[in-house]
Amino acid sequence: QMLGLWLKDKYGITRETNWTPELLSNYMNDMQGYYSWAFRIGMKPFTPDMEVIQRFTSKLNIVSSGEVPYNLYK
Repeated sequence: QMLGLWLKDKYGITRETNWTPELLSNYMNDMQGYYSWAFRIGMKPFTPDMEVIQRFTSKLNIVSSGEVPYNLYK
């Protein structure tokens, strides 16, 4: 929970945040860095050009807008 609050403050995230692939990959890399340190494991960093980041960014923005379409999970 503290990690989430720290990241929220670091990136100025609100309910109105428009997520970009760059913001999401930076956010995910900070989370990953914390867990890599905590569990002493190595992980490959996320980049904005990764398909999974681009697709998840689109879904985050749809959910944030309050308009969740039926086919969101397909």
